[in-house]
Amino acid sequence: MGNQVDKKYYVSRKSELLEEFDKNAQYWRPVIVSQYGDDFANTIVRESRVEYEALIPEVPYIGGDENHLTGSLIESAECLALHKAMKARGKTAEETGKILYDTIEVRSGCPSPPIPPSKRLSREELMRRRRERAEKSQKRRYPGDWVYGFVEGDGREFDYGYDFSECGTRKFYHAQGADEFLAFCCFLDFPKSKASGLGLTRAMTIAEGHEKCDHRFKKGRKAEQEWTHRSLRENEDSEEFEKTRDTLTRVANAVQKGGYVAVRPVILANDPILRKKSKKVKHFGEALQVLINDMVESMQAANGMGLAAPQVGVQERVIVVQLPEDEEDPQSGKLFALCNPQIVRADGEEEGEEGCLCVPGYVGDVKRATWVTVKAQDRQGRKVRIKAEGLLARAFQHEIDHLDGILFIDRVESPDKVRRIVPLEEVEREAVKTKVPL
Repeated sequence: MGNQVDKKYYVSRKSELLEEFDKNAQYWRPVIVSQYGDDFANTIVRESRVEYEALIPEVPYIGGDENHLTGSLIESAECLALHKAMKARGKTAEETGKILYDTIEVRSGCPSPPIPPSKRLSREELMRRRRERAEKSQKRRYPGDWVYGFVEGDGREFDYGYDFSECGTRKFYHAQGADEFLAFCCFLDFPKSKASGLGLTRAMTIAEGHEKCDHRFKKGRKAEQEWTHRSLRENEDSEEFEKTRDTLTRVANAVQKGGYVAVRPVILANDPILRKKSKKVKHFGEALQVLINDMVESMQAANGMGLAAPQVGVQERVIVVQLPEDEEDPQSGKLFALCNPQIVRADGEEEGEEGCLCVPGYVGDVKRATWVTVKAQDRQGRKVRIKAEGLLARAFQHEIDHLDGILFIDRVESPDKVRRIVPLEEVEREAVKTKVPL
């Protein structure tokens, strides 16, 4: 199948893939925090998303929805994105593998929804389907696919098995120049098997230089790690890992419920993301809820009154606004979380002071409309219309500008209307805390 078709399959699903990536990255984050700290975790999650977005059109097409291993290849791309981001920050393939391993261990403590009885297959049907898939793979229709044979089990040593002679992940990683990460990615099969109770064992892998990977499964058997990385095994048995497991599990459960929030780092004015037009929000799922929660937390931590998604490195048309409490202003203190906001009416004009976390240490006088009407969707996708005046109108205009790649300094009429409010040497030490829109 041609390259144009290959790219079309994944690129046409880009929004869904990124949404799923954001969800999975929220599970990585507490594990990264436990090992490297909050700032490093924020940076890695943001940069790995950028890496993943670049990888999407590079993922080999192996049949799309008709091939159950397409999901495995997409998961391999997510892991590779994390490795690329970690590597760029001086971390090893082993350190990335350790993060992913610990994440799977944590998630294994979170119950998965049961399969409805109507969708459960009999043992005979499962075995037939596994055998047919193996036979289909041997036709080698797609160069980037896995090729494997089905192995009948005896019911005592193992129930069934696969002998993989070609590995889709290996081909993909080799094409991406990431051979060093393959063995660590392969090792993740063990904690996955442990979580699902499949009882995986194997004596050889292609990643180690063998001619095949010999997977053998026995339901209920402990996943024996005959091929392992010593540092990972030591970590699993260590007192430190046991001490953090409960905390990480609680965080993972909170992520599942949409309750985990984090302060995300705000990028600076020289970042090209701030000059790009953001994309319309089309999906109102869990990934969006996590993003909005994080944006609110980040805005409040900076003592600001507004934040746009591009300011935390996310090119989505999302803003949050919350004015300081004021007894004379009925709209003060109210939190607005808006998706795809548009100014549909603007009246009057007044000049006022504005600042921005992306331009720390400076404020400027900017002319804005005094009254605006904003049409948008709330975080559940419901249509809303808001009439605002004064400071709230200014905040909406400021944040919506960010969605179109415009900074407040672009609207300042002359250089003498920009003022430095914090000495440059202090900018590196603390965030600028101001009562103007961020």
